[in-house]
Amino acid sequence: MSLVRIASTVVLLLSSSICSFAQRGSRIPQPGEIRIKITYEDQRFVPTQLRVELLNGMGSLIAQKISDRSGQITFSNIFPGTYQIHITSTEIEEYNGDVFAVLDGGGTHFESVRVRPRVDAKPSSSSGGISVRELNVPEKAGNEFNKGMAAFRKNENAEARMRFEKAIQIYPNYGAAYNSLGVMAMNAGDPEGGEANFKKSIAVDPKHALAYVNMSKILFQRQNFVQAKELLQTASGLDGRSGEALMLLANVCLATKDFDLTISSAQKLHALPQHEQFGVTHFLAAEALERKGEPSKALTEYQIFLVETPGSPMADTARKNIASLEKMSRQ
Repeated sequence: MSLVRIASTVVLLLSSSICSFAQRGSRIPQPGEIRIKITYEDQRFVPTQLRVELLNGMGSLIAQKISDRSGQITFSNIFPGTYQIHITSTEIEEYNGDVFAVLDGGGTHFESVRVRPRVDAKPSSSSGGISVRELNVPEKAGNEFNKGMAAFRKNENAEARMRFEKAIQIYPNYGAAYNSLGVMAMNAGDPEGGEANFKKSIAVDPKHALAYVNMSKILFQRQNFVQAKELLQTASGLDGRSGEALMLLANVCLATKDFDLTISSAQKLHALPQHEQFGVTHFLAAEALERKGEPSKALTEYQIFLVETPGSPMADTARKNIASLEKMSRQ
């Protein structure tokens, strides 16, 4: 399989960065809310400005908020499904919660979270990795954005677009809202609209990592690997937990013959939770190792790839490559 074909497969698999729920039957799921109480392990109040992210069970961002002194966060309009909580700050150890289920019925799901202070923490008025623009998102704009996300997940695109645009009217520097409009444009077959919105997202909020990832996909499809690589390096620097950014970075680095960065990107990704959904990165790392003349390490990467993604369209190619490498090792 050629590199371009692999790249195209990856882009198709990751063409939407906002998750959607498949409709199940004729009954409409009832949205509810998730209430989170955050304290230290000894029940002390936590510092302000913790970045609290609500992820779905696959690790994709659903909504995010910045905490106040009370340590209480409420996410509204949340549909039934599986979710996780991720919390970061310069003053606490990174928190990655277990997957939990929100049931149908429109009720309230409660989560009590206990975090640990960082040993080297220094009190600060802002949290690392959070842009000033994000901290300044007004509550009304944030509510409109979250309503837009809920509408998008129900395929109510007109409602979602209206909510995102309203969020931008309230807060013109809302990078996440521009990014969401860009994803909607791409899904509607409008790459020019997608590009314009991703660029606007980056312009108004240079720390919004997802916009860099999505813009890189457009460049990726144009086979402009050099510029895509630059965007993905920026994205992974802003958000080291983005498996999507690391996977795409490994791919473009293979295309530009930066084999060392292909391999290191795969290694970083493998250390992340839910890394199995990006198992193709092991295939890319294996190719890079083969080109570097390290067949034994390449063999290991192909084997990990088959364990993590046995049903991949590239599985047969991986098996053939393993057989070839094993034959070479016996000679």
